[in-house]
Amino acid sequence: MSDPKQPLYKYLFEYCKENKSLGHKATKDILNKAVKDFLKKEISIKELSSIGEQLLYELNKPSEPYNWPGTTGNLLSDLSEFDYYSNLASKGDKGAEKYIQKLLSEIKDWIK
Repeated sequence: MSDPKQPLYKYLFEYCKENKSLGHKATKDILNKAVKDFLKKEISIKELSSIGEQLLYELNKPSEPYNWPGTTGNLLSDLSEFDYYSNLASKGDKGAEKYIQKLLSEIKDWIK
């Protein structure tokens, strides 16, 4: 079984090769890259959720994503909702499927 933190570390390593510090900008950049990779189907929703969760608790440790500045907080809250509703949709919930489409549209807007 692989370490669930592994996907984040891959992104952190890539980011740190180019940049010297981590903070809200790093968080947003790493998250944007992970979301783009997810939308290109290069990583799974589980990996994306793991990355979002680890960024929340290991980099800045806020109590909830709404405390994050601007689009990073909105993106993280959308991602956690996306994971939750993905689980419902996988069990056949049609309302969850519609909501996922709305969230995907919002997520794509955040990373433009």
